[in-house]
Amino acid sequence: MSTPAIVYTADSPYVCGWTMDTCEDKLINGDQDLVGKCITSAAEILYALSGRQFGLCEVTVRPCYKKCAEGYPGMITWDNGILGASGYPWLPVLSGGLWMNVACGCRTSCDCTTVCEVSLPGPVDSVQSVKLDGVVLGSGEYRVDNDNRLVRLSEGCWPKCQNMALTDDEVGTWSVTYMKGRPLPEAGRMALSRFASELFLGCTNDPGCKLPSRVTSIQRQGITMALLDPMTFIELGRTGIYQVDLWIRTVNPKGRSRGAAVMSPDAVPPRRTTWQG
Repeated sequence: MSTPAIVYTADSPYVCGWTMDTCEDKLINGDQDLVGKCITSAAEILYALSGRQFGLCEVTVRPCYKKCAEGYPGMITWDNGILGASGYPWLPVLSGGLWMNVACGCRTSCDCTTVCEVSLPGPVDSVQSVKLDGVVLGSGEYRVDNDNRLVRLSEGCWPKCQNMALTDDEVGTWSVTYMKGRPLPEAGRMALSRFASELFLGCTNDPGCKLPSRVTSIQRQGITMALLDPMTFIELGRTGIYQVDLWIRTVNPKGRSRGAAVMSPDAVPPRRTTWQG
């Protein structure tokens, strides 16, 4: 009879939403304090080796708009398009081989109306709640486009400013609470279970531990010992465990430390008030 699987969650301030389910007896029946530390350590290591691309964190932000081109009335931006004095966004248009800025109502080739939206630091997995003047809006009053744009569907638009000195349950404020990131895939959960198990076996000096060792061969009578350079697999961003490294290689084949990002000194991100794993 197999042991029922138990779900564990890594308790780390650096990793959000890394969970695994395992039915390995040594983890389930072992010292749970040590098991928890091994799972957390495994999650932090695999999070870095996989390029810091997985994990869901609960985030609450207080959006605000950025003024643009002071002195030109009506020009404001939500960090995703400048509104011209006509009320429509200025858009770069290629006409006759020349690029020019045109104020029109078409944001894209498939959208001939303007929509009220605000950019959120994404990716947005799901929206937990949107508060406006302390009142939680219904889920039918907004949607998320492109994993980062909160679009208002009900009448009106998102506020242009708010009182940051007040909490988000008061009049004159608004906030968005959502799950940011990408969930850990099933293969990642299996890799986490395998790696955590090996760390636990290593800590308890279990002979079944498969963590790489510097000793590769021993000739007892001649007392000859061959040692492996301990940095070989580490420099490649691997753990030395086949099942775990197979997943790392799949999701991060180039061994990048994190995903690419574009930074702009003109971009003003919304104020983040909470971050909970």
